[in-house]
Amino acid sequence: MGDKVQVLVWAHRGASAHSPENSLAAFEHARRVGADGIEMDVRLCRTGEAVVIHDPDLKRVAGAHLDVAGASLRELSRYDIGEGERIPSLEDALDACRDVLVNLEMKVEGFAATGMERTVAEAVKKVGLEERRVMISSFHPAALWRFKSLLPGVGRALLFGSCQAWYLRRGWHRTGLSVAAIHPEHTLASPRAIKKWRKQGLRVNVWTVNHPRTIREFADRGADGVITDDPALALDTLRSRQTT
Repeated sequence: MGDKVQVLVWAHRGASAHSPENSLAAFEHARRVGADGIEMDVRLCRTGEAVVIHDPDLKRVAGAHLDVAGASLRELSRYDIGEGERIPSLEDALDACRDVLVNLEMKVEGFAATGMERTVAEAVKKVGLEERRVMISSFHPAALWRFKSLLPGVGRALLFGSCQAWYLRRGWHRTGLSVAAIHPEHTLASPRAIKKWRKQGLRVNVWTVNHPRTIREFADRGADGVITDDPALALDTLRSRQTT
């Protein structure tokens, strides 16, 4: 194995290459194939519950013109998001992922406080997940800052991507957040950048990586984890890398 280290495989929205994204089926698929962790997106609905869905509306996943923030949990649960799956509450999703690591991405629109952080923290506590098994991530530094005082033992990660303004694309805005990790889009994770971030004591999980060549490339660059739609493919790729 030489100096090769374990690279964690995070299932992006569950095993979303094979099951409806952010569904209990996708999480179960990811667990079944052996993913180290599961990444899921969290939003607040009108009635205050945290639900697991990426988009602000149901148009793409269910063909419905309904905003998540304007609908109740009961309304949202009526929609089929593929293969008979329904939008899960955060508590149900966490309960289904007790034996793996969990990365909760808080989907926050703007910087105003909405109660998202407290709702997520209460769900984590209610389900009884160990703090070391959970990571909170967000593109919004204010959301990460607000979460810190609620569950200080839970690691936090700053997300950033190429669609953001140039001054955000290197994660410089993490200053003062005391995050444990950064989650850059793969196009921003150069060998030099990964080396620098790890030297600063940060864990680096790169998104979204789905091709064997790219998975090996980021493992060789020293990334701590890859966030992928196809965890089985990533695991097979990394196992073959360990034997070469």
